[in-house]
Amino acid sequence: MNVAEFRSWCPYLVHYAPQIDLTLGLLTAAQVLDRNADEQGNVWARFRSENTFRRYPVHHWKTRSRFLRRAGEAGCCLIVRDAHDFTRIHILGNNFPLGDGSCLGTTIQLTDNRQGDTPPTREQWFRILNDMFWVFPEDGVNSGFIERLRVVTPGEVLYRVRLSTSALHDAELDGRVRLSSINGGGSNGGFSRGTATYKPIGEWSGWPPKEIGILGGLPADRCASLQQRGGLSIEEV
Repeated sequence: MNVAEFRSWCPYLVHYAPQIDLTLGLLTAAQVLDRNADEQGNVWARFRSENTFRRYPVHHWKTRSRFLRRAGEAGCCLIVRDAHDFTRIHILGNNFPLGDGSCLGTTIQLTDNRQGDTPPTREQWFRILNDMFWVFPEDGVNSGFIERLRVVTPGEVLYRVRLSTSALHDAELDGRVRLSSINGGGSNGGFSRGTATYKPIGEWSGWPPKEIGILGGLPADRCASLQQRGGLSIEEV
């Protein structure tokens, strides 16, 4: 697939979340954790079913499944306290379909690798996952997904980010967008994972992808430029 074909297939990318602050940019889970680490390199987080925040090393939730046993999908939603304003939080959601992550490298093989790469460890693969800002093609959003997201969202209020692919430069699409055949965990087919799980547009041959990620998200200044020109919008849904 080339960039022109991608734009034709997917004019707009959308993202749904309980809260979005474009002045911070479109942040990946890893970036949220890095931004909210204290001077000792810890973040304070809790699952929705927990009452108090607990201290974790900043890399802890980059390399593990965000999952709490016996909490159910709503209870597994991970909430991170803002290190700069304790009245604010950031919601990272969950990896509920993957359970505690032990399926990776066992029932779900870590074999989808680039030529010459060795299979990643479970922790390395989660780092790949958490370096993505997740989006959908605008006409490919499952209404069931949105309703499940509402259930795990405090207040059940969601926001939608809408990003025009025409507003993004070819180099941005080539360099940042990643496409994947994976959707969910072992219950959805158990596709293999690996260093080539998420492919650049030019390497993609399947149609259509089941998942789309923006590697490294988009920085705040780029979001401001896109918003000013009408290429990026946000609304409550």
